[in-house]
Amino acid sequence: MKLFYREITPGMPAAEVKRAATKENYRIIEREQDGKQAISIIDAKAMGRYICEIALEDQVVTEARYLHND
Repeated sequence: MKLFYREITPGMPAAEVKRAATKENYRIIEREQDGKQAISIIDAKAMGRYICEIALEDQVVTEARYLHND
């Protein structure tokens, strides 16, 4: 997941992020948070311990954060 996170850059289209996540068999959760679009990419094989939170604007990445729930 950490390698996946490092490849996500601001300006990247959301569709490209979703394709890459699907290729890695990660779980994708799309939602709207405080009027803003967001995607959570979760490594389900690790029981949700590794997560990449992605903020979007007009379906383009503005920010990505890596979370390790230990």
